[in-house]
Amino acid sequence: MSEEEDQRPERKWEYSEREGGAERIYANQVNLTWTGVDVTLIFGELPHKIGDFQAAVLEIEHHAMITMPWPVAKLLAANLSDLLSKYESNNDVELKMPGQYKVP
Repeated sequence: MSEEEDQRPERKWEYSEREGGAERIYANQVNLTWTGVDVTLIFGELPHKIGDFQAAVLEIEHHAMITMPWPVAKLLAANLSDLLSKYESNNDVELKMPGQYKVP
């Protein structure tokens, strides 16, 4: 770390909501796509209807897309990994990825 970096003032983060509040969106499915400069997370929902899981084609309703640069995606991955570890430790469980959600 350089001397200049050592001299930076400590900063606080303040979060605010946009007018009308932040939108809440439920997703039980996420798909990823990427370019050389960013990553896009496409959040969707597989509706829970009787018989859906017997169909040859499962239809996902897309609800939201979030695009971020690669460094932010790496930070998100690290934060999610830490959060999952804490959840498993605090609840004495090991979350397993369901077979149908394995990344191809």
